[in-house]
Formats: sequence, structure tokens, C-alpha cells
Amino acid sequence: MVMRLLRVAAISASLALGCYIVLSLRTMGWGASARSVAATLLGAVVFVLPLGTLACVSRNRKRMLVGGLLICLAVVALCEATATLEEQLFRRRCAGISGTEATVFKDRWWPFEHHYVYYDSSTHTFGGGD
Repeated sequence: MVMRLLRVAAISASLALGCYIVLSLRTMGWGASARSVAATLLGAVVFVLPLGTLACVSRNRKRMLVGGLLICLAVVALCEATATLEEQLFRRRCAGISGTEATVFKDRWWPFEHHYVYYDSSTHTFGGGD
């Protein structure tokens, strides 16, 4: 019973920490291009796979690796969904802005307020940065 609780706590911690790290990387830019998804996946493999594998410790190495990979994929899916939702809501907010208005900047959601998204109404382009 105690081991199951420890395993659930370790998996939850690896998911939470992994989402924080990978979403921090993902929100530095704009859009879900193939390049950004590949960078997000690479960040998950580098930072989350070791944590996820440790969280799934067992005698069977294949089970540990599969558990770590599943945690990585879950982190990437959650991060991409969150960042894409935020970007689509910002895109909808900027839909009625005319070309004569100034560029609109908005801070990203908590805890990444130091990142931002923007819409340049003169060129009709969206972007983001750190």
C-alpha cells in the first residue's frame, strides 16, 4: 500500500515538474509547428524521461522505459494543448483589430508571465517571446 502511494506521488511529481519545464520551453515562442513540437519532445526526453523512468521503478526494465515514455508523451500532449489553447484564445481576441492600431502584447498565463504573445496589426502576424 505504501509503495503504491509512493509510486503515485512520484509519477504525479514527474508529471507536474515535467509540465512546468516543458511548458516553459514551449511558451517562449508562437505556434505548434513541426519544429516547435520536435523541440518540445526533445525537452521532454531530456528533462522528463529520467524522472518518469525513476517514477516507474520496477524489476522489469522494459516496463520502466515504457512508463517513462508514456509520461513524456503525456507531458508533451498537455503542454501543446495548453499553449495552443492560449494562442487560439489570443488569436480570437485579436480578430477584430484593424491594421491601423498598435501592436498588441499580452503576457502568457501563470506561471509564465515573463513570456509574451503579440499581434502586429500592420503585418497581420502573431508571435511570441521570452
